[in-house]
Amino acid sequence: MHVLLVPSWYPDDNRPLNGSFFREQALMLRDSGMTVGVIALEPVSAWQYRPGLSICHEDGMTVIRGSLPTVPRGLLPGEALMFRLLSRRAQKRYVDSTGIPDVVHAHSVWSGAIVAQAIASRLHRPWVVTEHRPSSLERYRWGWRYRAIASAVRRAHRRIAVSTPFAEMLALYYDTDMWAVCPNPVPDDLVALCNPETVKDPHDSTVIFCHVSHLDDNKRIEMTMEAFARLAHKDPHVSLRIVGGDRERLRELHVLAHSLKIDKNVTFYGRLPHCDSMTVMDGSDAFVLASATESAGVVFAEAQMCGLPSIATRTWGGREAIDGATGMLVDIDDVDQLAEAFATMTKQIRDRRSQGSAQPQRTIREHAEKKYSEARFTNFLGTLYRSLQ
Repeated sequence: MHVLLVPSWYPDDNRPLNGSFFREQALMLRDSGMTVGVIALEPVSAWQYRPGLSICHEDGMTVIRGSLPTVPRGLLPGEALMFRLLSRRAQKRYVDSTGIPDVVHAHSVWSGAIVAQAIASRLHRPWVVTEHRPSSLERYRWGWRYRAIASAVRRAHRRIAVSTPFAEMLALYYDTDMWAVCPNPVPDDLVALCNPETVKDPHDSTVIFCHVSHLDDNKRIEMTMEAFARLAHKDPHVSLRIVGGDRERLRELHVLAHSLKIDKNVTFYGRLPHCDSMTVMDGSDAFVLASATESAGVVFAEAQMCGLPSIATRTWGGREAIDGATGMLVDIDDVDQLAEAFATMTKQIRDRRSQGSAQPQRTIREHAEKKYSEARFTNFLGTLYRSLQ
């Protein structure tokens, strides 16, 4: 099986974390025995656009990178036509280098679906699309950009979402049948870093929460710190680890931690390689992500592979990942509920620790292995790809 992936963004040397999960998924498919290649044409503003393509071989895969000039807010027609025309050269270079793929797989509708549909149509090959971004549901439905995306999506041979609630909303928004669901997986090499069997000293009262994200406004880290501060002011034996964010963002959060008087309870790690962030998570007792929107939240899968219970908001991703056995759900933007969840989970962790058993962590890990394993992911897509031949 030869699969051409068409992600809407993809990591490079300057932005190694930009869509790193797309690269991880490409490597999973490669390791399962498929031939895998990548055409990543990223939409940029017209003044950032530079013609030309780069082609290289990374990790045994042909990777072609380039950019696509966009019309501001997609207000004028012709944008999708321009994308289709510009994708032709990337397609030719790929085929000359690696051959004609059996299946084309777009990741995220903008601009991946339009590019993938154009390439697959010219090569007379089936194509599928997976949507990851909640923002794909926010476009003006009568605008030119929405019309182009919806037209492409409806022509896809298969449509996939990363959580069930998200799939339901995508079907309504694009007026299609129900989308299949395939959660983002956790690579085996990262799973190997986790040890949910660890049993802490039953007399150790320290409880460590962990948060991993880009720390943008959607992740509500300020609200998370405020809710955590309510617990920390009463209980000095709790701490919060925060992974992610650039220097300027961390400077802002250091100021907030000082104003909340939780400097000694919060540790900022900044941006870390994926393996290092997993190690930080694995050394924690619980995970928290109180986003305003979340289509799936692969960090929930990673936390569960570490055996961590999670606190999540009732986003699509939170509702998909968290149940009574794996954590707690709170309402979006409700700081009171979040603070109460911090306190409740702290008590639960201490109560379980006093029993000297790692069974709760093992149960969470077993749940994650069934749902987010690399083998499940590659089997799902392998079956889907073969059904299109």
